[in-house]
Amino acid sequence: MRRIRALIPALALAVIAALSAGDAVAKSVDGVEFPDTASVGGATLMRNGIGARTAMFMRFYLAALYVEKPGQDAAALLAPDRPREARLAIVKDVSKERFVDAAQAGFDKNTPSPSPDLKARMDTFLALIPPLKPGDTLNFTYVPGTGTRIHGSAVKATTIPGKDFADALFKIWLGGHPADADLKNGLLGKSSL
Repeated sequence: MRRIRALIPALALAVIAALSAGDAVAKSVDGVEFPDTASVGGATLMRNGIGARTAMFMRFYLAALYVEKPGQDAAALLAPDRPREARLAIVKDVSKERFVDAAQAGFDKNTPSPSPDLKARMDTFLALIPPLKPGDTLNFTYVPGTGTRIHGSAVKATTIPGKDFADALFKIWLGGHPADADLKNGLLGKSSL
């Protein structure tokens, strides 16, 4: 009996440690798990922040931003030619038209005069996006020298070359005129869900 009593504090500490370790591995928001780290192009990226895209008081998707060196300055996060990733988890139906219109508006506001070549790559991206439903995922993974890999549960994996495209894409959420200011603050770690 003494032996069992002696083990109880050790077991309690082990359970607390296991629960704490679970928190360090991922953050769950509305049942969606966002790990603390991601491996991209041989680099370990850290979760910078999580936000939600809302319109008319409805959440359409959750998003997480992963970078090598977390920070709250969007321009500083986008400037280096280093790996980065954005992960989207769809929580409400999003038609292709709605997503494309929002992405196009983000391109127009944050990259207003793209070269013809960059515009063609933006159009390629917009054509890839299907209608989205709850549970679908979209990931945008930039690897220097390779490009931005668009992949997830609802889209055929495609890589679009160029840091200029990656910057234009990430500016939809992080630019001076973001699609959703609260989402931008969440991705920058300035607010939390």
